[in-house]
Amino acid sequence: MKRTLSVCAAAALAAGIAMAQTDEWRQLMNDGAAQNQAGDLRAAESSYRHALRSAEAARAETGIALASNALAALCDELGKSAEADGHYRRALALVEKLTGKNSTAYASVLGNMAAHDLDLVRNSQAETLLRQALAIYDRTTGPDDPAAAGARSALADVLLRRGDYRQAEALLESSVSVLEAQSGLKNRARASAAVSNLGVVRHLQRRDDEALLLFQRSVTILESELGPGHPLLIRALSNLAIGYLALGRRDEAGAALRRSLAIARERLGAENPLYGSVLMNYAGFLLKTGQKAEGKALEAQAKTILGDSARRNGAGMTVDVSAFRGR
Repeated sequence: MKRTLSVCAAAALAAGIAMAQTDEWRQLMNDGAAQNQAGDLRAAESSYRHALRSAEAARAETGIALASNALAALCDELGKSAEADGHYRRALALVEKLTGKNSTAYASVLGNMAAHDLDLVRNSQAETLLRQALAIYDRTTGPDDPAAAGARSALADVLLRRGDYRQAEALLESSVSVLEAQSGLKNRARASAAVSNLGVVRHLQRRDDEALLLFQRSVTILESELGPGHPLLIRALSNLAIGYLALGRRDEAGAALRRSLAIARERLGAENPLYGSVLMNYAGFLLKTGQKAEGKALEAQAKTILGDSARRNGAGMTVDVSAFRGR
């Protein structure tokens, strides 16, 4: 599954809240968005923290809401899920005060909170939030809104996790048809996520030739918008590896995983739980392909990273590596 994309989190929320052009915190938000788009997540985090402090000093509730939402999404990407919880709750309360519960801005925060819950395997909570968000979009912008299509893609992940492939497939096909017709970075990123999620459905249906084409398309969409080393590629490349492996193309699967791992280490750091998850998948690949000594060593390393992250964040962590084991 591809979680809600932090590169467009602030922009999606800002679209639903009026902003004065002269606010000091706004430039800091713009700086953070540019750094985020360039894949420099640590610099973006710093800019968003400064934007939040500036908005707090100015008592600018709009700025506090926007900065809190953007910072929460960055915290998720950087493995700071416990801190993200607080920022999301603050953003949601302020957006409710500023725009009410029937606004696209409110639905946007609900969607980001749902993605946060999905990362922490809080599936029922995520489903509740996503259905609330989709009800808002149905009342306001309609099903062809790109944000609504992104929410449907995320809801499909919940359904996949409980084995409802048919409904997930329908949601994803409708999302892809909307999103691939859109332009702009945030919509292209959403399109990549939906295409990759549809590839997961095809893989689970054992339609692996189709799955591989979708995984390749997802990677191409991101590379064309963000270049070859952006952290949004980490999950897309990991899914691509699943597609290659399912067709027996082990060399290409290993190359995709190593590329995903290198981006995760460089952009997120070796202590990040996403790095740990990719490392666990790579260890599973090595074990499957007979490289047992290295595979076991990396598996132990990945478990340590994920365990340390869980302790820092006060939450459990589940990693699905079934795709890299025998069927």
